[in-house]
Amino acid sequence: MSGSGKIRFPGEFFEGAGLDLDAVDCQSTGVDAHAAFTPFDYPWRDEQHEADKTKAFRFVRERQYIGEYTTLAAVVKHVYGTDYSNTEYRRLSRFVERADWLAKHDSAGSYVAVEATPEAFKQGDVLNSSKASAKNARGEYDSDVKRETGSKTGGKSVDVTVSAKGNAVKSHRDRAKQVVDNSALIHSASLRSDVTGQFVAWRESVADTYSIFKSTQWWKDDDEYLILPYLSRFNDSDRARKTKERLYGALRRSVKRFDVATLLTLTVDPKRVSSQSEAMERLTEQWQKLNSRLSYQMGGVVAKIRALEFQQNGMPHLHVALFGVRKVEGQPTTGEPTISTQQVRQWWDKEYNVGSQVAVQRVTKRGDRWLLHEGDDSRVSLRYYLGKASRKLVEVASMSERQLADRVGSGDMDVWEMALYWVHERQFVSCSPSLKGDSADDSDLPQVTRWEYVGSAKYNQIPRSVLERATIVNRSRRPNGPSISGSSGECSGVG
Repeated sequence: MSGSGKIRFPGEFFEGAGLDLDAVDCQSTGVDAHAAFTPFDYPWRDEQHEADKTKAFRFVRERQYIGEYTTLAAVVKHVYGTDYSNTEYRRLSRFVERADWLAKHDSAGSYVAVEATPEAFKQGDVLNSSKASAKNARGEYDSDVKRETGSKTGGKSVDVTVSAKGNAVKSHRDRAKQVVDNSALIHSASLRSDVTGQFVAWRESVADTYSIFKSTQWWKDDDEYLILPYLSRFNDSDRARKTKERLYGALRRSVKRFDVATLLTLTVDPKRVSSQSEAMERLTEQWQKLNSRLSYQMGGVVAKIRALEFQQNGMPHLHVALFGVRKVEGQPTTGEPTISTQQVRQWWDKEYNVGSQVAVQRVTKRGDRWLLHEGDDSRVSLRYYLGKASRKLVEVASMSERQLADRVGSGDMDVWEMALYWVHERQFVSCSPSLKGDSADDSDLPQVTRWEYVGSAKYNQIPRSVLERATIVNRSRRPNGPSISGSSGECSGVG
């Protein structure tokens, strides 16, 4: 069976399906335990034979989720058994024809294929209630959230991680977040392995996955779809390079406009927080306060580049380059673009209670670049210093899933650092609007949305009714990555 694995990310195409594909037998006839129960949002709720219709619908949807189509005859057999009558066959045939959530396709010979439409996968019910072990990210059991639902899939129990509130944890990111929510310093190799393992599992789950968009041009007779490879900065080297190039572009613009600069380094004391997640929140919130205070102190907003980095123990820290700002000793004068170590430490340590480890360093302009004084006999460019994480991102995004798993197995700390950006969904670098590139000439024109996001799925899970009316983008995830050709059209370099 191709395309196995879990699809777990916001707005997923099969939202609410709740299947653990490793536990589903491809030859199974599907879900029986709750076939008689019809959720309130099902269109055929309270209709005659609603239980039969619900059982038929769930059978089709489950098989399509694992990438297999089915025939109308198989659906009827699943609902009524091998000795079904002509009346029962015609009943489900009419149901498929009339239901918006199902579609029939004539196939070669006497077979009629049945598939679920996109609308069927956007419902909130859980296709498989399951035996939930409530196993947390560390592999320990939480007795207060362990529960038994009693239903089974294809004769096999399915394990679903649940939160303390009893809700299914739907994503690899959520599982990794459980670790950083409950650990301050992450010195343990096993805890790092939990987080990086979920990062690799996510990469594997979205490999060969595509995002589906539907045309918003309502005046057309038939729906049109656009299918794109599911790409992000963590699995596509082109997007990762754009992150790095945005930093480099901002630095080029800053060196043309300013003659002086200062670099702040702001850390979090792990003794003042209860978890790595709290450290991230504290760093973000208190930086916003400090940023506002600096603007007031200097008489206006200053141009800046901010870079987030993580230490090996998981603690975050910020590097903030302030352009047009001079480092001074003692107390700076209000209204002037000056700053001192004493002043920043007073605010960051004593008033904001984040940490005492604060650095304020002069940055020197040399020709077309900024140089940072690191020691008496050594200097390093600001571009190199602030771009460390961005360069690691490009390397990780360029790896195949197998290469990434091998690096994790060897305890690679670069992958660990990238996994933390992924868990917290944070930017690597941000800069002031004045340091961003020039806007497009038509930036003041109204934006017209032509496509709306439907969801994401493995290629063999996408309904045929969508594929037949889709433009499929041809783009590899990496130089040796998968590629597909277009059905109604083909383009390249989109994403």
